[in-house]
Amino acid sequence: MGQVKNLRTWQKEERRKRILDAARALFFERGYVSATIKDIADNAAVSPPTVHKYYGTKQLLLFDLVLDCESEIASEIETKIAIEKNPVKSATFLLAQIIEGALTRIDRKTWMHAYSVFGNQPIDGQNRSFESILAEQYDGLEKVFADLQVDGGLSPMFDGRTARELLQTVNSSLFKKLLIKEIDLKDYRKKIKNSVRFVLEPHVLNGSHT
Repeated sequence: MGQVKNLRTWQKEERRKRILDAARALFFERGYVSATIKDIADNAAVSPPTVHKYYGTKQLLLFDLVLDCESEIASEIETKIAIEKNPVKSATFLLAQIIEGALTRIDRKTWMHAYSVFGNQPIDGQNRSFESILAEQYDGLEKVFADLQVDGGLSPMFDGRTARELLQTVNSSLFKKLLIKEIDLKDYRKKIKNSVRFVLEPHVLNGSHT
């Protein structure tokens, strides 16, 4: 009985992932507005009612695509940060990955649409908006700062909350610019590192700057 239940759980998760991957590909190819539920169902080799059963609406499907993307990014960040004790490198990686990880998983135009649809507004009765999802990623930055203070990498007087808010503002501004036009990601990384250095270096202990 347990094996049957596990098989059904796996099948449901595999089907959910297939629908998301199909939507991701079609949104990139045709754009969010032009891709229909039927198109997504055909591409995922399921029926349109199955797509509706899993996601309800195309808008909720897009929202879940964003959640899936952010979950993958969070996992990558946690793995990297766990072994990186340098405050500047840790913060730079976290900030850069929030944006670069997003743009390697979902195309720019789809992100633009996601932001315009549910930027600051909770989506279809859910308690989370696009901005609240991003804020959850930046919460990790405060944890990095707190851990580094405990380990002696940052001054106990360092204000992690204020630093997090400042760096989030800088990163969010760059993200919006990235959505509007193509910019060199190398240049973006340089700007992020410079911002992190400006905020952190006066508080770094033990000469651990780079």
